[in-house]
Amino acid sequence: MISIMQDKNKLIKTIAGKAAVAVFWLFVWWILYLLINRPVILASPIQTFLTLFGLVVQKEFWSNVIFSLLRILLGLLIGCILGVVLSFFTSKSKTVYEIFKPVLTLAKTVPVVSFIMLLWLAFFKYKGIMPIVISALMVFPIMWSDMSTAHAAMDKKLLEMANCCAKPFDVFLYVRLPHLFPYFISGIATSIGMAWKAGIAAEVICSPLDSIGREIHTARANLESDTLLAWTAVVVALSIFLEFLLVKLLKKIKFRPKLHRSETPTSNGQSFALVFDRISKHYGEHQVLDQFSYVFPNGKTTAILGQSGCGKTTLLSIAASLTEDDQKRYQMPPTAPGIIFQEHRLIPGLTVAENILFANRGANVKKILTALSLSDVSEKYPDELSGGMQRRVAIGRAIAFSGGIGIFDEPFTGLDEDTKALCAHALFSAYKGKTVLFVTHDAEDAKRYADEILKMS
Repeated sequence: MISIMQDKNKLIKTIAGKAAVAVFWLFVWWILYLLINRPVILASPIQTFLTLFGLVVQKEFWSNVIFSLLRILLGLLIGCILGVVLSFFTSKSKTVYEIFKPVLTLAKTVPVVSFIMLLWLAFFKYKGIMPIVISALMVFPIMWSDMSTAHAAMDKKLLEMANCCAKPFDVFLYVRLPHLFPYFISGIATSIGMAWKAGIAAEVICSPLDSIGREIHTARANLESDTLLAWTAVVVALSIFLEFLLVKLLKKIKFRPKLHRSETPTSNGQSFALVFDRISKHYGEHQVLDQFSYVFPNGKTTAILGQSGCGKTTLLSIAASLTEDDQKRYQMPPTAPGIIFQEHRLIPGLTVAENILFANRGANVKKILTALSLSDVSEKYPDELSGGMQRRVAIGRAIAFSGGIGIFDEPFTGLDEDTKALCAHALFSAYKGKTVLFVTHDAEDAKRYADEILKMS
């Protein structure tokens, strides 16, 4: 009850504050009107409001408003589409970025009036198209910039994980879109005001039929300052209302698509031996692997031990075809690997159950959650979990995927002994009879869970 009263008082104070500001500027307007004393130059507030009331009750007024809104919203839509599409291609190719960079720079820096005058001749016979084109030109660079920033900020490791265990459409829907959507909303919020002002400016210069800009142009030509001010007030009010309405609606959208289980179980391949024949890998001048050769036998679990920096993670990355060796000697067997990365790499917009289901729509998620003691948190999101719980979800995802081989990089990091034993039993049972490589710093874990131990130096 107290909270409701506080909110009510806060709203009253906000409205009173805005009303006081409005009254102040009306007073300034009235004083200027009295000082100038020339209604042709500046009409009085009272005359302007009477003129505005006379306009609002006319059918032509609403026709002008609707057509102007439609033109500018269409320009906003076209600009958004162009910006989004081009940001995708420029983020994929530096060459494409360099080709379009001058166009984007011009769109950002050239004044709106210059664009209108340059394009006026081209669209002289189609004046109604000009506001659409100009609005799109104003929106296009803003959307391109915001969406390019979104692509650059995409979590590459999360994307790598998603591409390893899901179809391209699922990666797009559950990983890319939820990340890009807030940037898209931000771009539209910034663009609405620009599109509206630029579109009206184009209408004023080009004077298409059934437009607010034509009415402003006519009022100025006839020296009707009250009509000019009335239409200006309409432009400002519509700009504020349009921006408020669209941004408010868009911000209410929480893009979290639900992921549903398929009734058809998915098999991710047969097990194969992994053969490395004189593999080398350099990062700049730093040599990580030098003529490494080893056969990881089919159906066996091999633990990989060694000090940090000796190439264990690089070896697993090559084994999973996420990294190429220098000579490109290694060929991945025709099977999909189940992978556990050093990081958890959970999808923030999916629940615990959905993160596991993401790897295999046909997986028995309930059974996996029970095996990993995660049943109580199945509907929670990753940011609501402890580090140990997030690790168990990552393990559950690998179990659900049930790859032909298993590639696990320090799978039990951050787990206490009892939880580690629980997870190890579930994980190695799921990959029983399959080729498994797992990196560990714990010699006891290597002895306990592996058939073979490889020590790297």
